[in-house]
Amino acid sequence: MNKFDPHGSDIQYLEDIATSYWNSEILFSAVELDIFEDIQEPMLLNKICKLYGCGEESMRRFLDVLVTMGLLTKYQDSYMNSQMSNTYLIKGKELYQGDSILWRKELKSQWDVLTETIRRGKRIHYIPQDDEQVLFERTKRYINAMDAVIKSKAKEIVSMFGNLELKGKILDVGAGSGAFSLEFIKRYSNISVTLLDLENVINLGKEKYKDVDSIKYHMANILEEWKVEGDYQVIILSNILHAYSEDEVEHILDEAVKNISNTGCLVIHDFFMEHSRLKAGLTDLNMMINTYNGKVFYGKWIGDKLTERGLNHSNLVPLEGDTGVVFASPSKTFIESLALNKIKVISQKIADFGFNNSVKINPQKEVFQTSIAPLKCEYGCGFYAKGTCQTEHIHIDKARQFISEFSVGILIEGEPPTKEFQISMLQIEKEAFKLGFYKAFILWAGPCSLCERCKGRETHCSKTRPSMESYGIDVFKTVREKGIKLKTLDNQDYVKYFGLLLLE
Repeated sequence: MNKFDPHGSDIQYLEDIATSYWNSEILFSAVELDIFEDIQEPMLLNKICKLYGCGEESMRRFLDVLVTMGLLTKYQDSYMNSQMSNTYLIKGKELYQGDSILWRKELKSQWDVLTETIRRGKRIHYIPQDDEQVLFERTKRYINAMDAVIKSKAKEIVSMFGNLELKGKILDVGAGSGAFSLEFIKRYSNISVTLLDLENVINLGKEKYKDVDSIKYHMANILEEWKVEGDYQVIILSNILHAYSEDEVEHILDEAVKNISNTGCLVIHDFFMEHSRLKAGLTDLNMMINTYNGKVFYGKWIGDKLTERGLNHSNLVPLEGDTGVVFASPSKTFIESLALNKIKVISQKIADFGFNNSVKINPQKEVFQTSIAPLKCEYGCGFYAKGTCQTEHIHIDKARQFISEFSVGILIEGEPPTKEFQISMLQIEKEAFKLGFYKAFILWAGPCSLCERCKGRETHCSKTRPSMESYGIDVFKTVREKGIKLKTLDNQDYVKYFGLLLLE
């Protein structure tokens, strides 16, 4: 579901929220019916209907929606999987997501108690006390679902270790069946892994990786003393912290610090409230419904707790999906040696400063210019020539040459007040410089509003920056070409500001 956009349709947004569960139900049914298993190759509608014993009209309507959703393709009267479905929805494939999808269906009924949970202020739904076999099967489905989600994210995180040669021991805490650790084993030959979890979960891991000699198992409750060997090179906390309260998380961090080596690394992968905010908020509510104390934390709070324990740590690094990762270590050198994507780091910083949106662009191809833009400043702005903006516009050819020197741009969306927007833009430029982008430069929105009385005519000001329009940038076209809604306004409409961070 798209996030709310004040320049979009309010009524349509509410309608889309109210009917968003329709999408989930269609996906659930398709997985349950094994649609993606059965039409890996083109298949005519009548053959599909014969396979399922159903009428052509109902199946055609269902399959056509799957086509619209990008899950199937259609040519004439034949259907087959899309590339996405072939990659993620075929049983037995490495990144199969069907177990995760059907686990979400199991959670669906539990959300029916959200209203009452809010009224009571505490969890009211509890898992039935079924017999051991039923609980074992439920745990197995849950672990399979989580493993499906973690595989692709583990690959991305492990790649951030770059050329570092890891040796020694890894401790995977609350490991499930060990899908995260398996990515380390694939990449590094000189490591051994210990999976720490409850007994019923450990038994699933033993069954799944019985032929992997480099995996050991340790049964423990992570809310108690772990009683492990210690001196671990890597300790993994993946999708663990959001199931617990602040005090419980602090205990988990204390145990991690106690057992990490002096040159080791703590990997905290989770949902964070600063990243993918809607999904983080939904996950937070899911924890309120389904756990005793769980909640989604801010990356900053986690970082503060790591600092209190004497650990150096990275900024929150957003991953491709809805989660992020924080690395921590007693060794500052280790953190500095990680191969972190600096563009992702600065993008998260932009979110941290409260901007509404940011989009990476190619300045040389996706910044559009027009000779009309500076004229709009001169003949359409009441602040022109008042000492608060640049009135001697750079020639459009020189502006184009200037922009072409940068390989990366980040289009940043904010809102009034102008002064706060511009101050935050300057802070982002500074953060980018500190990350190593020594050419970092911003173009912002509007006349300079930093000072009560502009002294620009009296002395040089190092704080002010040019507007995008003064460099001939067609803000409307540049923004709209990236799929962002932007409309001309009357006095009652919501105002959007845009700035451009340029990086080499």
